[in-house]
Amino acid sequence: MNNGTLGTPVLTSTAYITVNVTLVNDYDPTITLNSTTMVMPEDTPVSSFIVSVTADDLDYGNDGTFTISLSPTTPLLITRSINFSLTGDRTKLLLTEALDRETKDSYVIEMRALDQGSPARSSTTTLTVSITDVNDNTPVCSPNTYNVSVTADSAATLVASIPCTDADLGDNQLLAYSFLSGDTRNLTLSSTTGNATPASAQRTATVTVTVHVLPRNLGPPVWGTFNPPWISATTAINSVSENADEGFAVFTAVAIDYDSGPDGQVIYSLASVTGTDGSTSVDLSSVFNISSSSGQVQVKTKGILDREATPAYTYINFVVQARDNPTTGTPNSIIQTVRVDVTDFNELDPTFTGDPFSATLVEDSAAGTLVKQMVVSDPDSSNTIITCQITSGNDLSLFRTNSANSTIIELNTAIDPDRPKNHPLSYLLIVTCLDNNGAGSYRTATANLSVTITTTNDHTPVVSIPIGSSITLPETQAIGDVADISVVDQDYGTDGTVACSIAPTGTFGLTGCTKLTLVSGLDYPTASSYSLTITAVDSGATPRTGSVVVTVTVTDVNRYTPSCSPATYSASVLETAASFPTALTPATTITCTDGDGNGVYYQLETVLYLSPAVQTYTILIRAVDPADSSKSGLATATVAVTAANEFTPTFPTATVTLSVYETVASSTTITTFAATDADYSPHAITSYAIASGNTGGMFAISNAGVITVASGMTIDYEAVSGSSPYVLQIVATDGGGLTGTGTISIVILDSNDLPPVFSPANYSASVPEGSAAGTTVTTVTATDGDTALNNNNKILYSKLTGDSAGYFSVNSTNGLILTTGNILNYDTVTQVVFTVFYRKVVKKIELQVTAVDGNGAGPHTATTTVTVAVTDVNLHAPSCSPSTVTVNNIREDVTVGTALTSLTSPVVICTDGDAKDTLTYTMSASASDSHFAVNPTSGAITVSTALDFETARIHQFEVVVTDSATPAKSVSMAVTINVLDVNEFSPTCTVPTTASMNEAQAVGTAAYSATSCSDSDGTATTLQFALVPGTPFQVSSSGAVTASSALDYDPASATTSYSVRLIVSDNAPTISSLRSSTYTTVVSVTPVNEFAPVLTYTALTASLAEDSGTGTALALKTIGGTSVSMAATDADRGLNHATLTWSIVGGNDAGKFSINSASGALQTAAALDRETAASYTLLVSVTDGGGLSSTANCTVAVSVTDINDNTPVCNPASQTITLYEGEAAKQLVDFGASGRVTDADSGVNAQLTFSLNNAAALSPDFQLSGTRLSSVRSFSSWWQPARSATCSVTVNIAVTARPPTFTVANSAVTVSESSSVGTQVFQFVPNLGTGGTGPLTMSLVDFSPSANSNLFAFDASTGRVSVNQALDYDSSSTRGPFVLMVKVTDATPLTASGTLTISLTDVNDNDPQFGSTVEFTKTIDENVGSAFLTQTITWTDADSGLSGIANCSIVGQSTPAIFTIDATNCQLKTTANPDRENCSLHNITIALTDMGTPQRTTQRSFFITIADQNDNTPAFASASFAASVAEESAPSTTVGTYAATDADAGVNAQLTYSLTSQDGISDASKFTVSSAGAVTTAATLDREQFGVYRLLLLAKDGGSPPRTGTTTLVITVNDINDHTPLFSGLPDTVKLVENSTAGTLVYTIAATDRDSTYGALTYSIIDGNNSTAFAIDASTGQVTVASPVTLNREAIPVYQLVVQVQDNGSPAKSATSTLTVSVMDVNEFAPSFASPTVSFSYTCLKKTQLDYFLFPIVQIAENSPVGSTLGTVTATDSDGPSQTVSYAVAATLVGTAGHFSVNSVTGVVYVNQAALDRETLATYVLQIAAYDNGVPSLTSSPLLNVTISITDTNDNDPVFSAAYYNASVSESLAIGSVVLTVSATDQDAGSNAALTYSLHSSATTASTFFSINSATGQLSTIAALDYETNTDFL
Repeated sequence: MNNGTLGTPVLTSTAYITVNVTLVNDYDPTITLNSTTMVMPEDTPVSSFIVSVTADDLDYGNDGTFTISLSPTTPLLITRSINFSLTGDRTKLLLTEALDRETKDSYVIEMRALDQGSPARSSTTTLTVSITDVNDNTPVCSPNTYNVSVTADSAATLVASIPCTDADLGDNQLLAYSFLSGDTRNLTLSSTTGNATPASAQRTATVTVTVHVLPRNLGPPVWGTFNPPWISATTAINSVSENADEGFAVFTAVAIDYDSGPDGQVIYSLASVTGTDGSTSVDLSSVFNISSSSGQVQVKTKGILDREATPAYTYINFVVQARDNPTTGTPNSIIQTVRVDVTDFNELDPTFTGDPFSATLVEDSAAGTLVKQMVVSDPDSSNTIITCQITSGNDLSLFRTNSANSTIIELNTAIDPDRPKNHPLSYLLIVTCLDNNGAGSYRTATANLSVTITTTNDHTPVVSIPIGSSITLPETQAIGDVADISVVDQDYGTDGTVACSIAPTGTFGLTGCTKLTLVSGLDYPTASSYSLTITAVDSGATPRTGSVVVTVTVTDVNRYTPSCSPATYSASVLETAASFPTALTPATTITCTDGDGNGVYYQLETVLYLSPAVQTYTILIRAVDPADSSKSGLATATVAVTAANEFTPTFPTATVTLSVYETVASSTTITTFAATDADYSPHAITSYAIASGNTGGMFAISNAGVITVASGMTIDYEAVSGSSPYVLQIVATDGGGLTGTGTISIVILDSNDLPPVFSPANYSASVPEGSAAGTTVTTVTATDGDTALNNNNKILYSKLTGDSAGYFSVNSTNGLILTTGNILNYDTVTQVVFTVFYRKVVKKIELQVTAVDGNGAGPHTATTTVTVAVTDVNLHAPSCSPSTVTVNNIREDVTVGTALTSLTSPVVICTDGDAKDTLTYTMSASASDSHFAVNPTSGAITVSTALDFETARIHQFEVVVTDSATPAKSVSMAVTINVLDVNEFSPTCTVPTTASMNEAQAVGTAAYSATSCSDSDGTATTLQFALVPGTPFQVSSSGAVTASSALDYDPASATTSYSVRLIVSDNAPTISSLRSSTYTTVVSVTPVNEFAPVLTYTALTASLAEDSGTGTALALKTIGGTSVSMAATDADRGLNHATLTWSIVGGNDAGKFSINSASGALQTAAALDRETAASYTLLVSVTDGGGLSSTANCTVAVSVTDINDNTPVCNPASQTITLYEGEAAKQLVDFGASGRVTDADSGVNAQLTFSLNNAAALSPDFQLSGTRLSSVRSFSSWWQPARSATCSVTVNIAVTARPPTFTVANSAVTVSESSSVGTQVFQFVPNLGTGGTGPLTMSLVDFSPSANSNLFAFDASTGRVSVNQALDYDSSSTRGPFVLMVKVTDATPLTASGTLTISLTDVNDNDPQFGSTVEFTKTIDENVGSAFLTQTITWTDADSGLSGIANCSIVGQSTPAIFTIDATNCQLKTTANPDRENCSLHNITIALTDMGTPQRTTQRSFFITIADQNDNTPAFASASFAASVAEESAPSTTVGTYAATDADAGVNAQLTYSLTSQDGISDASKFTVSSAGAVTTAATLDREQFGVYRLLLLAKDGGSPPRTGTTTLVITVNDINDHTPLFSGLPDTVKLVENSTAGTLVYTIAATDRDSTYGALTYSIIDGNNSTAFAIDASTGQVTVASPVTLNREAIPVYQLVVQVQDNGSPAKSATSTLTVSVMDVNEFAPSFASPTVSFSYTCLKKTQLDYFLFPIVQIAENSPVGSTLGTVTATDSDGPSQTVSYAVAATLVGTAGHFSVNSVTGVVYVNQAALDRETLATYVLQIAAYDNGVPSLTSSPLLNVTISITDTNDNDPVFSAAYYNASVSESLAIGSVVLTVSATDQDAGSNAALTYSLHSSATTASTFFSINSATGQLSTIAALDYETNTDFL
């Protein structure tokens, strides 16, 4: 599900909805048989295939998984070849037992299919099987020997009637009689009745008659009812799938032969098997076989039938032959043609043509638009209805299949890549097509369809102004952004990318497409409104444009405020002025102006009330702007009233008397003695003085008349003679010099000013502990220097501190210290102040004694310390609470030396009742753990050696706490350290360094796996796997690396191997502690082996004798009997893909055969034994070098032929039979019974005959009442060499006698475990048996268990059984039962036995006991709630039954009673929520009571400690607090203390405080909080940065998890003037044209001051304002031109104005900066060229007839490269350096333009084109211009002409006037004759054009006869010519 916004850019989020479909078992499983009735001959072999069972269940999962079962009474079982699945499977019904029609002639088989759903569903079907008769029974004649005597005259008399029978039915039952041998001349035998009669009258004689009965052949077989029934030769009897399994029964042919014996045996065969479609045919005889005995036609070879084969066939014609097997003569046979339809099996996947597919669509194509027609077909002859669906890539449901033709992919909805839909531009659809219309067992194929969407520019940009298209701005609007712009183009990509513009430009501009910007300042008088058009154009191929019109209205602003200059005025007026109004001196006029020119009017801001007491009046006058009364300026006038001295100072009372104690301190005020003066300042009283009486300068007076004890002076009554007062004369003087006098008398009073003094200062004494009351300790004495006046020197004594327990008393009068009634006990004195001096044996008690003077009234005291030593005895050992300490979560990597905990407060409180003793901590001597150490003084436990979690997770040891006494006492503490695992080990795995994958392997195929992965850490051992991106692989959570995308092997263009990096990481709780290992595996991609080998033969046969030796080759034959060799083909080539390897893949479990892997030749590998295995079906597979095996295996049916290698075996070999007298006659042994005598051979080798070895001798002895006794029979074979076996039978004849018996042969008794020794339990009574003889004797033959045989005694003479030892039911070893077996024997001896079973009964003789695992002291957490199981009380009771069952009960518990116990299961539970704060320890008494009689009980006490849980939250006194602190306060300044409380205990009540922001913006790190809740500043605060901090004060307890209480703390930061104003933008530089007018705004100075109270700023220029050229507005900071006449760039080009800004603090703070004003020149002069540089030479060239100019000439070689410089031209500008001169080639007067250029900045002339050719043009004349950068720009006049001369280079070859020169001369030509002259020219100049002629070096022959003139080119002879030698020269 996709949720998108309409913003720009569009943001989307995706949510995945998973719909789980709940399964419902809504289909019954179904069973389908290819026939519900069938006929089977009774000789059908075991394991024969009966019928195919097809089952299916349309449900999914367990609902669709089912089993098939049969009724349990049938010998038929179902054998399943594969498990059932969703599509069902085919099963076989096989025969598992031999049939016998004579026993049962039909079966009804019920099959039931039951699925595994809930509830389960089932269905049933039945199969009726009729069993037909087979002639499997031999006629039986009884008796088989007749001895008959006849008289000679008994012709026609019946000699014998031979009653023979046959158990078969029908013709198989008809018998024919005949003579086999003997003299039959005188006898006649009826062939139908078997009656024998004499042939003629005979005389008496004896003859032996041997009769052999033969069946008769009555004719050929006839066809019976086929299964399924046969209708006609052109009607299909059944169908067979082209994929039918081997053994599949197609039909059963039934023929009946009514003959008997071999003549009635029907043998079936297939005359032919032909597949056809009516027009073509194919021989299929190798596919089927027929049972020669049953007529069942089965599939012999699977995989040959193929409905899609060519030639095609749709049905098969079977020609079935049935023949009999006559004893003599030719067999009779019949044939029948049977048609069977061939049904198609869906074995071929649909096939795509054109995969992968692709399509391109235009965006917004309508739903239903064709995307692609998938071309798909199915090679099967049926199942060809194709159904397609989109199975992947259609997450947005944008595509669909056509409802009428699902192979058509079309749009489901329009695809719109534009906003807001943002559909993707490409899609990869996976299209899956199903054959068989997607029903039943369908097959699938998938294809990729790539769909690309092309975009169109279909959206016009929409431009809008969010605040509206009408904007109003003041003319003072600051330059910058004034409005937001919104531009939206919903198109995708570049079509949606826009560019914006504005018209008109100048005043306004754009920032991209987002902001409307003011570019230059507004001026209402110049323009009061603007109409702006903002246009947006997209980037589409055909752009679209959108726009908006914005109207900007400019409003007028009253910009200037009235100001007064000067702003302050001063004047005065005499107080004696006679009348009003009175003119001021000097006369004053207020002057104020307004820069807007609107004038001002004045208002008096001060209301004056005249008063004689007022000496100065301040008058405020306001100048108001008439246009805006809110704008005004102030002027201040100060008027002083001039005073006159009119009055004299006067004291109210002329003389004053007062007294003062001598103890008054120096500078203490005594009184105020002030005069009055009616004048005001400056004529008011100005000073006082003591004129007389101030002896010793004891007193002083201030100018305010305050009289004090003079500084440094002390009054001492004792030093003053008497009590005479001080009489002081006081003078007051005013500002005009007038004086007044007064008198004050001061009397000195005595004070108790001297403290008592102890002598000595401190006292020491000692007293033994336990001293009696009244014992004198010491006496203290103090004295006081004061007089006795007012008892000032009388002293009283008392105790002050140090003896709170009251051990001592002090006599208040004399200072005597005595012991009180409180007995001193050194060990219990804990509340007095004392000092312990290590190991001294005394304790000192220091008490302070106070002496108070003034008879105890004070105020002076003296204190002395009395130290009393008390003798001590060491009585106590140390004790610690708690006694065990557990430290959790100690990381195993903790640094050695780290302190883990302390065994002192607050963790552990260790005390010693002997307060003198100090405690020492040591490790216990038994502590074997050396990882820790303990500090002997502090008890701190530290790590001494490195910890290892993997070696030891818990460390336990003891710490011994020892006191300092002698002898010392100690206590031990158990310490447990729980180590926390640290992720210190990286995971390790076994990962291959190389792997290989076939490029055709599917996505998800495993490449390799990380195995044996482990992590040595104790925890964090769950491993995670990841791959470094960049390879086409992925890894599963188990470490299996599989392909994530298709691989491609192409050495030319793709990677043939990948370096895959596998990262194995553990599951550390944090990323920082996570550890990982990386393994690199190079995965090679191998090419595809495309073709599997194809077997030439899929079915072969072989036969060999069982005695064939190892290595015997198998002679292979086809089904038709043709001898062949194993063969196969493979279409692959290259590498070893076509190299074939043969192997036996099935049927050779015993290893009897081997195969040559290269040739496929089979041979024996071990000895054969037909009796073990008569046949083998070998599956031979062939594999090519690429690892592909043949799709089918070659089935080799190997028959092992029998040899006679087994002797007949009698089972058993010997047998003894006892016959008792009187037994009826019976058959003893039947050697013909099944299994009685066997022969492992087969055929004639296993056919047995029997004979009696000594019948004549034994026969008379075994005729017992007609009982026939069999004797030894010998066995001989029909084949040689014969083998035989002998079976022995011994028969004993015995007289019947009966053994003795017991009256009660088997008995059981119970005995109580409390039965005493000797108690009779039972008595055996024997009796003599019938025919038996006495006497009888008894014996104990067995006692079980034998270990307890001594518990009971057996008396053999009486048969009594009695208790022999004490019995104990409660021990399982003696509980019984006990079984005694007693034997009785008569004299014969015949025996009989009897048994006695003795069981013990229990007695309740044991108390129930609490189980060993019961915890009597247990700790549970508080707040576990009610019904919390504290523990289950286990118990044992050695008794049994009710006596061994105990119930639990609580018989008492402490209050509150919050526990209960279940009486039966003994679960101790809470009935209320335990609350530690209410009760921390519960005592419970629990009783165990059994249910025996009488009951027995056990009680124990249980102590349940309630452990504290952190269930109380720390609480503050208030929900919020307020505080303030001044900014700039130093760190650690206290804000306040805010402590919280917690009702929990221990660590749960230990609070830690922290601060955090309450509002999300306050910085809590500016403050710290102590462990006591004291909040202080952590850093210097700045109010301007942050004025009010809203913090959350957290108090967190130490619980787990912790609980936190909070309060809000609001801290206000008070302002101080701590910030200096800051300039914004300065220093800066501005430019100002030199002709600027007065008032021109130059710059606006801006500054800020972060102080709020002191942030009013004033601006001024303090330096650099030469000639007062500029002015600054003090309040606005605007700098303007004040004196334009002084602006002259040539005089002062730059002004460095130093400006100052000052705040209104006291003292004020200020800052200065610099504003640089550059006076810009006005462009007055054009540049001009001066003298040429040295780079040029000059030639005077005549320009016209009238004037001449100097032209610079420069030379440059032709062919000079681009960039070659010629020289530099220079021009100057009189405007000065402010004007930059630039250069350009204005024209080319001679030559082609562009060959030369000039650098615009430097004036360097250079080659611009590399085409200088002197031969083409030797001179160029350029015209160069110089221009400045002024406005407007000025250009030099005249221009500079530069002549460039091109110098020659030797760049041209000489050219001859003719290409060839020919001359003919006579061989007689004289030497030196000129033959011809050659001439050449050269376009170069100068020496480069001078030519020299010479003969070429190749003309070696010619140079012998000719020479050439180097200057003229004349060729002359230099030797005689000979035509016969040389006819020509070159």
